[in-house]
Amino acid sequence: MKNKSIILLGIKHSGKSTQGELLANHIGCPFIDIDTVITEMTGKTPRELYNENGPAGFMEAEENACIQTAQKYKDSQVVIATGGGICENAPALEKLRQLGEFVFINVEENIAAGRILKKAEPGKTFLPTLQKKIRKRKQKYASCSIRSTKNARKRTGRLQTSLLIQKTRQSRKTRGSLQKH
Repeated sequence: MKNKSIILLGIKHSGKSTQGELLANHIGCPFIDIDTVITEMTGKTPRELYNENGPAGFMEAEENACIQTAQKYKDSQVVIATGGGICENAPALEKLRQLGEFVFINVEENIAAGRILKKAEPGKTFLPTLQKKIRKRKQKYASCSIRSTKNARKRTGRLQTSLLIQKTRQSRKTRGSLQKH
């Protein structure tokens, strides 16, 4: 049985951690960042793991972090921010699915690409590849999420979180009324 936790999905730099912290504070429950869990479990950042162990090694660590999180919070309500590539890791997603609802933080492609490029190494030009990856992942996230929220360019964190809270409440009311009939 799901405990009504909220699991935030979205591409890299879509605001999952920022929105997750605000939402958890509003609801009054713990906030969990899967990237932080990975770092605590392995002593390495997700980027270090990926660079040292490749995609398969990183995905194994991500799945283990999700297993630990699912076990630890199976009877609690939490807000969880996932890593930007978790849509490529079906076993990790399945571990989190048992905790609650997936909500897709949907950022416009050009905004997401700009945020990612700001953090990239100087001189790297991989915009076409990045845009293709963003489009592919957005489709995957949208298909596995119960809710999607548009993260517009001018929204502040508080406004975005407010919209996320409203959508989550509406979803729960709808499910509740359907269950009563």
